[in-house]
Amino acid sequence: MNYSKLTTVQKAVSEIPDNAIIAFNGIGIIGCPEQFFIELEKRFGKTHHPKGLTILSACGLGSYNKDEDYMDKLNKPDMVNCIITGHLTAFRSFFSRIKNNTIEAYNLSQGIISMNYREAAARRPGFYSKAGLHTFLDPRHQGAAVNEISKKKLVEVREENGEEYLFYHTIFPDVCVIRGTTADVNGNITSEKEISLTDSLELAMAVHNNGGKVFVQGERTIDVPHNPKDVQIPSQLIDAIWVSPNQKQSNLQGDYSPYYCGELRAPKIEINELCKQDIERISPQIAERIIARRAALEMTGCKSVNMGIGIPLLVPTEAQLMGISSDDSYISIDTGSMGGIPVPDLFGASLNPDAIYNMASQFAFYEGGALDLSLVGAFQVDKNGNVNVVGNEDTFVGIGGFDHVTLSAKKIIICSRFRVSSGFTAENNTITINHGRADKFVEEIKYISLNAKYLRSLGKEIKYITERGVFEFNGDNLVLTEVIPGVNPRADIFGWLPFPVEIAEFLRPMPAVCYDFNAKYVG
Repeated sequence: MNYSKLTTVQKAVSEIPDNAIIAFNGIGIIGCPEQFFIELEKRFGKTHHPKGLTILSACGLGSYNKDEDYMDKLNKPDMVNCIITGHLTAFRSFFSRIKNNTIEAYNLSQGIISMNYREAAARRPGFYSKAGLHTFLDPRHQGAAVNEISKKKLVEVREENGEEYLFYHTIFPDVCVIRGTTADVNGNITSEKEISLTDSLELAMAVHNNGGKVFVQGERTIDVPHNPKDVQIPSQLIDAIWVSPNQKQSNLQGDYSPYYCGELRAPKIEINELCKQDIERISPQIAERIIARRAALEMTGCKSVNMGIGIPLLVPTEAQLMGISSDDSYISIDTGSMGGIPVPDLFGASLNPDAIYNMASQFAFYEGGALDLSLVGAFQVDKNGNVNVVGNEDTFVGIGGFDHVTLSAKKIIICSRFRVSSGFTAENNTITINHGRADKFVEEIKYISLNAKYLRSLGKEIKYITERGVFEFNGDNLVLTEVIPGVNPRADIFGWLPFPVEIAEFLRPMPAVCYDFNAKYVG
C-alpha cells in the first residue's frame, strides 16, 4: 500500500505559514475537523506561530450555543487578525475584540463566500450578484464590515444593462481544511458519512490552483481505489490527509444516523414517530411551537421551500405532525440538501434527503428565483419592516444565507418571538403572557439584512409571525392582520411596540391548530 498523502495532524499544522488566509469547510458542528483546531492551538502556544491569520469560513464551525468551542481556540493575541464569515455565532469569544476594534471582522453572506471559491478556483477577479443589494452588504451601507476597523473593499456597486448589481472581489485562500470519510489507497476522498458536502470540492480546487495547501481529515482508509463516481475530492488536489478514527458525524451528536447522510432511508411509517422524538429531545417552548405551526400553514401550495436556522427549522417537523405532508413541498436547506425533513436542532441535516450536493450550486439555484417560500428568523425588526440578523454591538449572529433566500422567494416569512424571551406559560389550565426582557421590534436597526421596501418593490409578500400575532408589510407600514385568542392587541401588542403599526380592517384569530398541539390541519 502506498498512502503517499497520509500524514499527522501535527505535521499539517506545522506547514501553515504566518499571514495565511485559511479557509474551513463545513457548517456549525457538521464537518468540523476538531483535531486541527486542537493541534493548531498547541503549536501556537509553543512557537507563537502561525500568526497574522485571516479566517475564511462560509458558515462558521463549532457549536452555536456552547460557551467554548473550536473556533475559540484560535482567539489568541497575534494569531488571528481578520475574520471573514457568513456566521459570526461560532466566533463567540471574538465578540469583545470585534466590539473594541482590535480585530477586523466582515460578515459576507454564506452564499457569496461559497460562490467565491469557484471564482478563486478559476482565478477570476470577482463576480456579479444581486444578493445583498440595499442591505448592510451594499457598500452604500457597511459593505459587509461589522466594525469600524474593517476597511477592506470587498464589494462595489456596478451597473450592467441598466440594472444594479453588487460586484464581489474574489478572496484567494492560501490554506484549507476539509473533512471527509474515507481515503483510498491513492489518496482520493469520499464523504459517505458526512451530512453535508458544503464547499469541499470547490474549496480544494481554489486553494490548489493558487499554490496553497489542501488538508483533509478523514475517518478511515481502504487499501483499494474508490469507485471514481464516489470520489468527492480527487487526490491530485490534496496535499495531506490525517486519520481521525473517532470522528463523529456531528461533533455534539453521539450516534451516527444513516438517515441524515443518505446511506439509508427511514421507512415512511416511522417518520411521524421520529418527528415526535425530535420535539421531545429539543423540548421547544410554547411560543416556538406556536410560531412554527403558524408558519407551517404558509407552506400549503408552495412547492419549493427553504428553511433557515432557528425557529424555521421546527416548521417541517410541526408540519409533519399537523398532517401537512413533506410530500406536498420540496424542502431545501442552503447548505446543499434537497428534499426530506430538516432536523430541528442540527442545521444542515435532513431526515431522508433526496439529494446532497455542493453549496455553491444551491445558492446559484436560489439566486435564479427558484423558491416559492422562504422561512427565516430575525434578530430585530424595525418600523420600516427591515430585518437585522447580523446582531448588535454586543452580540453577533451573522447573515448566513439570508440574503439569497429572501431575494429568491416569492413569499418571505419571518419567524420571531414578539420580544426577547417572550412567550406563554401554562399552569392550572391558565395561560399567562411572559412579556420578555427586551424589544425585538425596534425603531431602527444597524445592520439591514432584509430591505422590506426593496423586496416589496420586486413583488414579494412579506409576513412576520410571532407568538402573539401576525404582521404583514404593505410597502409602507407593518399591519397587524392576525392575533392569537387571549391576547389583547392594544395592551399586549401595541403597548409593547416602540412605533405605531396599522391594524387590519378584518383582524383574524390565529387558527386553533397553531396552539392546539394535538390538532391536525384540515385544508
